[in-house]
Amino acid sequence: MTVNAEELAAELVKVQAAKKDLEQRETHIKGLLRELGVGKHVAGPFTVTIQANRRLDEAKVKEALPITEFPQLWVQKPNTEAIKAAIAPLMYENLMSPVGDPKVVVR
Repeated sequence: MTVNAEELAAELVKVQAAKKDLEQRETHIKGLLRELGVGKHVAGPFTVTIQANRRLDEAKVKEALPITEFPQLWVQKPNTEAIKAAIAPLMYENLMSPVGDPKVVVR
């Protein structure tokens, strides 16, 4: 199979522009629907559910469940920025592993 990179790149740019427009419209519509308030709302054949977006408040967790008393509830993970600043670029590259599909960028 022969790949025409120019045609594919042009098509990808168009698709990305359309996607951006659709994402902006999606954001606008969701904003309008949020005005309905938290709960379930009947909208013709649809049910629109507006849920509060919540996550654990780390400051509250630290106060209520300190790591010194509840170490089993805490995890330690690498600080990527500190590691990148502390070691040679080649060593950093050697610590990387591929994840998912390769990225495609067209500008």
